Amino acid sequence: MNNKNIPNKDWWNNNPMTYEDWDLSKDIRASLNADKFKKINFDYIFHNPYLKKFFNNLENFNEKETALDIGCGWGTSSVILSKIFKKVVSIDISEKSIEAASENIKLNGKIENIFLKRLDAEMLNYKNYFNLVYSWGVIHHSHDTETILKNIFKSLKKNGTCLIMIYNKNSIRYYLKGLYYLFFKLKIFKGYNLDTVQKLFTDGYYQRHFTQDELNRILLQIGFNNINFEIGHMQKSYLPFFPKNSFIDNFLKKNFGWFLIAEFKK
Repeated sequence: MNNKNIPNKDWWNNNPMTYEDWDLSKDIRASLNADKFKKINFDYIFHNPYLKKFFNNLENFNEKETALDIGCGWGTSSVILSKIFKKVVSIDISEKSIEAASENIKLNGKIENIFLKRLDAEMLNYKNYFNLVYSWGVIHHSHDTETILKNIFKSLKKNGTCLIMIYNKNSIRYYLKGLYYLFFKLKIFKGYNLDTVQKLFTDGYYQRHFTQDELNRILLQIGFNNINFEIGHMQKSYLPFFPKNSFIDNFLKKNFGWFLIAEFKK
């Protein structure tokens, strides 16, 4: 593991992504039980509207042999992929996540085609192996996102597909909350800038944000093609004074949402 990702691993061991309130205690957020997994599995799709469409479209995916789930978390995405692909390799930097994903898989019946590994994606070392690489809201939490993207390129078969979601720098959230913390909470006088202040209100040890142009340039330099982008956001209303799914709410999510979603090929 990259030594700079050791504190990253520790952060996620102590703060698992369970779609629960971050203010809850570590013991509550890390607890494992059947009802909690059912809620996580529901919330994973409910909070991320793009994913329902994506997983439905995968039914028509031509090559369904091997898939890689980068940052599998508590295993929801791996369980879904296992129903489509013959083999799913699921990796996560956190031991706690691998433990929880294993339990989630057991609770979903006899699933024998998911292979869990505690692995830092910066150390990924597959060659021309996967038909699909999937990573939702993960690689922006790494020290070296570009290295992960290069590793994804190496690991994909020719014409293989990748879907990633990373944080959008051109989002209302990035600027509105960033400026609020800088000037109303006076963090600018403690040496913060618009980029570094994000860590004060965003999960993860690392919280990198990318513009669409920046990500497109990186992907092209690595060698990817057929790059398609979409902007999205969580299911909840973006701003408190616009009702959820109202015209304005949907417009803001589509154009200035926090999620930068990219689908591309090798």
